[in-house]
Amino acid sequence: MRSKRLTSTQRRYLNGQIGKNLKGELARRVYERMMQLARNRNVGLIEEKLIPDAALMHYRGRYYIIINPNQPIRLKVFSMGHELGHYVLKHLDKEEAVRLGPACLIRLEMNASRFAGKLARLLGRKLSREVSYRSRGRE
Repeated sequence: MRSKRLTSTQRRYLNGQIGKNLKGELARRVYERMMQLARNRNVGLIEEKLIPDAALMHYRGRYYIIINPNQPIRLKVFSMGHELGHYVLKHLDKEEAVRLGPACLIRLEMNASRFAGKLARLLGRKLSREVSYRSRGRE
C-alpha cells in the first residue's frame, strides 16, 4: 500500500504539537483513549477507507467521527483529536463559518488542530506515567 503524503501543516502538528515521542504502543493507547472519550460523549465512530483523513458529521440527532483506518497511527491520533476538537469547541455549523469567510474557517481549523495537539500530549504524558509507575510496581 502506498503511504499517504502529509501536508506541511499536518507534518508540523505531528512533529511539533503531537511530538516525535508519540509512536508505537503509546500512540495506539492514546488513540484508544481518544476513541473512549468520543464514545463517552455519545459520538459515534465509523471507520471508512474512502475518506482521506477524518470528518465530523451530524446524522439523525447524533454526531459521528468518520476516520480512515489505513492512516499511520500518529496521523490517526491527530485526525481523531482534530475532529474531537471540532466537537468539543462547538464548531458544528460549517455553513455559518463558510458564510463568514475563509478567515473564520481557517481559525476554526487551526483551533481544532491545536486542541488535537494538546489532547495528544496530555494523554501521552498521562499514559506514559501510568506505564512507568506500573513497571516500578507502584499501582
